[in-house]
Amino acid sequence: MGDSGNLDLLANYSYISDVYFSAFQTDLDLAPAYDRLDLRATWTSADQQWVVSGFVNNVFDEIGIRQIIRGGNVESYRRTAQVTEPRLWGVELSYRLN
Repeated sequence: MGDSGNLDLLANYSYISDVYFSAFQTDLDLAPAYDRLDLRATWTSADQQWVVSGFVNNVFDEIGIRQIIRGGNVESYRRTAQVTEPRLWGVELSYRLN
């Protein structure tokens, strides 16, 4: 961008296929496939004193299951899951003091 500074664009895409968290491959132990897209744009001033970034994580707002934990008979065979974070967006602003 010459005298106007520098613009960096970043996109991360990932796809996670079906995962079974048990050797028995039952529906209760299945984490269905999901995908995720994260975007970021960063502008840096020509003198590198200003940096402005805008980002969107999980653009499609798709919640996926990252892990399923199976409890034993003490926990009544309860299953708990860890899920991905929902969509998050924001702006970051930095100024460097010389």
